[in-house]
Amino acid sequence: MREVYEKIKTPVKLGPVMKWEKEFTDSATVFKKDGVFYMCFISISKDVSVSGYETHMARSADLKYWEYMGKVLRRNDYNHWDSKQCAGYTAFPDIRYEGEGQLEMVNGMYYLS
Repeated sequence: MREVYEKIKTPVKLGPVMKWEKEFTDSATVFKKDGVFYMCFISISKDVSVSGYETHMARSADLKYWEYMGKVLRRNDYNHWDSKQCAGYTAFPDIRYEGEGQLEMVNGMYYLS
């Protein structure tokens, strides 16, 4: 067990990598593309009168310091079934232990679920 722990322990602990004043961030999924790490994550307003969540993306060269890239899926004011809960998670990631962390293309495309 000690050998496994030494192999997978976090060498540097910085706390949350995306911490915002007006929103909570949660449910990060990380993948690697062309030597760069990307993270999709959701945000939830701390204002209880604002309903739902949105999906965002950031990138990093080292998994420690992240650059925010923008919203991927955003809430809207329409009253449709999908207007408020806009969470997208990367589909078909390489989750093998010691895998490459890449997303798998299906029919020539990448997917969110």
